[in-house]
Amino acid sequence: MKQKFQLPALLLCLCLLALSACNKSTSVLPADTEDKAVPAVKGDIMPNTGITSPVRAMWLSQYEIAALCTEDGKKPCSSDIFLQRIARLTDNLKACGIRTLFVQVRPNTDSFYPSALFPLSAFVTGSDRVQPDFDVFGTLCEQLTAAGIAVHAWLNPYRSMTATELKSLPARYPVAGWFASDGDRGRLIVEVNGRFWLNPAYEEVQRLILLGAEEILTRYPAVQGLHIDDYFYPTTDPAFDADAYREYREGGGTLATDDFRRNCVNRTVSALWRLCHRYSKAFGVSPGGNTDRNYRELYADVALWCRESGYLDYLCPQVYFGLEHGSCPFAETCREFSDMAKAGNIPLIIGMTSEKAWAASCGKTDIWAGAGKNEWLEHRDILFRCLKVTQTVPGCVGVSLFGYRLFFNPVTGQKIPGTAEEAAALFAALPDATWEIPYQTAP
Repeated sequence: MKQKFQLPALLLCLCLLALSACNKSTSVLPADTEDKAVPAVKGDIMPNTGITSPVRAMWLSQYEIAALCTEDGKKPCSSDIFLQRIARLTDNLKACGIRTLFVQVRPNTDSFYPSALFPLSAFVTGSDRVQPDFDVFGTLCEQLTAAGIAVHAWLNPYRSMTATELKSLPARYPVAGWFASDGDRGRLIVEVNGRFWLNPAYEEVQRLILLGAEEILTRYPAVQGLHIDDYFYPTTDPAFDADAYREYREGGGTLATDDFRRNCVNRTVSALWRLCHRYSKAFGVSPGGNTDRNYRELYADVALWCRESGYLDYLCPQVYFGLEHGSCPFAETCREFSDMAKAGNIPLIIGMTSEKAWAASCGKTDIWAGAGKNEWLEHRDILFRCLKVTQTVPGCVGVSLFGYRLFFNPVTGQKIPGTAEEAAALFAALPDATWEIPYQTAP
């Protein structure tokens, strides 16, 4: 089914607001407004009321979407072929017990839908940069929802493109304007190791992120929430936001650099949560599995987001480790996040991956796992046993699996041979898995 590309007047207004913000040295985030009267969200993950049923989720990344909607990554496929591939996708998800899908819509300040604010992604147009004649994300939303699978839109707020990619963009997009401006390149959008990143320290950046998020919520009412992952500050180098920090100190700020950065990220996370709640949608974060790195290198204060209200509806850490991992063993890491989430009674969804099972099928060890480096080579039921562990973790309400292409070929729908044995044990248990251990409160 084809989706028309007309942009409603509201989105055009949002675009003008964002473009106006690009030309201002200072601005403010949109003020809070009263909750809008909208129908209650249906699904496993809900704002305000928490988790309504066991969460059995999966991530659908840029790579799966590119495979689904293009011909070998070169140009868009026809809408009929796309619908056939989605039908196989939904059949596989339902057979495995998956009821929630985190669908990536913005990996690099681009978009998987017709946007007034961000350019259409190369993952959608293919290497030939041909415009598809259907709305990729809109069609996915429609088909998945019809199949009874809840859709949450997954964003990477700060990560952008390479210089070559940014140079090719039409000037109407804010990120293109920032890159082209001598005053904004290096300030609002900063290069790190060959890729540009939005600078979390500036209000203009936060405004664009919020306008883009609101664009999704208004254009696609079937979306049940927004979801961001582990890409926050891209570097610990003080030069990245040195000008912003200097301005902050000159204005009377007293925070050290690390805390200043955490505060910048905190404000974006909280603003996204408030935005979602104005539309009666859920908001969650999927941080990396190493809690120390999150805090010290990415400036993501996950403990604060759990402890204080106004940040999260759920926490979904990427516990992408085996049971025998030398420094971050699966069970211990799950309980570390459980202790964080308990402080604010935040529902915990454990993220797991079959990537290491796939790597093991190619003869690769888990080189960062220390004494447990051969675990995935020696066993074929690790994900099944990890699933059982999650059922003993206080506050855990379900799991999310990364990612679809590691279990199934996105084009054919066939099982991936290298992970088939792991997947068989996992998916035999997942449909009936339950999580019933509440956080224990002090007497």
